[in-house]
Amino acid sequence: MRDGRLLTGMQRSAATMVRRGGDETTRSGLAAFVPRRPERTVASTVARRAAPRGRPCASPAFGSFLCALAVMLAALPSAVVLAEPVIDDASLRHIGLENYWSASLPLPQHDALRSAYLVDDALYAISEGGIVYALRADVGLIRWAEKLVEREYAVFRPTHLLAENARGPVVIATAGPLFIFDRYSGESLGRFKLPFPAGGGAAGIDDRLFMGGMDGRMHALLWDQAHGGRLLQRWEALTGGSVTATPVLFHGDRLLFVAARKGVVVACAAENREQHWAFSAEDGIMAEPAVDDQAAYVASLDRSLYKIDLRTGEVHWRLRFMGPLRESPVLGGATVYQYCAGQGLSAIDTASGEEHWRRPTGRAFAAATPEQAVVFTAERTLEVVDHDTGTVIAATWAGDTSEVVANVRDESVYVFSRDGRVQCVRPAGTGYLRAPLVQAARRRLTEPPPAEAAAPAPRDQEAAARDAAEDDPLRSPRDRKP
Repeated sequence: MRDGRLLTGMQRSAATMVRRGGDETTRSGLAAFVPRRPERTVASTVARRAAPRGRPCASPAFGSFLCALAVMLAALPSAVVLAEPVIDDASLRHIGLENYWSASLPLPQHDALRSAYLVDDALYAISEGGIVYALRADVGLIRWAEKLVEREYAVFRPTHLLAENARGPVVIATAGPLFIFDRYSGESLGRFKLPFPAGGGAAGIDDRLFMGGMDGRMHALLWDQAHGGRLLQRWEALTGGSVTATPVLFHGDRLLFVAARKGVVVACAAENREQHWAFSAEDGIMAEPAVDDQAAYVASLDRSLYKIDLRTGEVHWRLRFMGPLRESPVLGGATVYQYCAGQGLSAIDTASGEEHWRRPTGRAFAAATPEQAVVFTAERTLEVVDHDTGTVIAATWAGDTSEVVANVRDESVYVFSRDGRVQCVRPAGTGYLRAPLVQAARRRLTEPPPAEAAAPAPRDQEAAARDAAEDDPLRSPRDRKP
């Protein structure tokens, strides 16, 4: 048993059955599906996990919350609790979108959602109180949740270790310990006290981890699973300043791309830190670069966005902005999106570096199709704009949305509110989330997807939904070793 665990083996969804045109459809929200164990009750299991064992992140107040949650689940093991969507249906219809699923996360009192990240097939939501919730992004089911640290500690962006089977664990670095979990079941694979203060997230492949520190160094670590799961230092390299950006592996995972707050960008051999090239911006770099197969897009405090060749370090182009760039660019196909405070959101051609369009009130990129892009604004509206010109096609009030999650994999728009509601919306007419898909996903919620195999042609729409549920539709090709 582990302290602080919110959900283990508990699979949460809700199904509001709606009949439209004779078809049975479902919208996912929050409910409880609890596998029964004859030797214990859900309440006793969660309460036992809430019992403190000297671990600093398991506070008495949080244990009380877990006990209350356990009682609720034990009393209503099969009840359906509808999740109020962040954005209502009428507002979504106004801009040609529709609700696909809505979920409500069990936040403790006085806690709030701070950030969310889409990593392959998983959506990770992080609260201000140090809780991480792992959801299956395509259906909105909660896989697991874990309280990592107390409120005063930062929790950095989760990453998946690259692996041959594309099922590597999730690594979550914090300003305190570093955690490794099975990304599907949430089983703890390691909790480590780092010998340096972490500056950001970790990258890795198999048993090797790479991360920057606030000590002005880049660190390579070995996860020694054969000898008790120790974390050993392999090498370290001076960067001239703290590293808050997550490093990037490229070129068959042989080279490591590192950006430091001093403004230095370095490509080195992952095996032995041998430097291949280096580049210096005119000011610091705080944001994570966006990387494709050929180049890295680096936002700097010198008011510039750079496109840097991954092989040579050559600067292909530099685009200047009105102010320092503190947030990461978002790379979607042939367009890179960059936010600048006081200037708004810009869409930039990756080949030429020319600005296609700019939305002065734009705050964040949400998702795009070949024809349109969805933008979240500082005025808390969602805008659907022409992908090529930026002309606003439609706009609507975004309800209680506090942030959107950048998604460059498909047309889904993920929004969340501070009170724990998460919602996925899609273009109208793309179809509703069907019950067979939810049921199939629930059965395998805490298990990795089966090995890919040639599947027969689907017989009908429901069969296609069942087949799709057995796959991992959002898995990135970068999650697999070449």
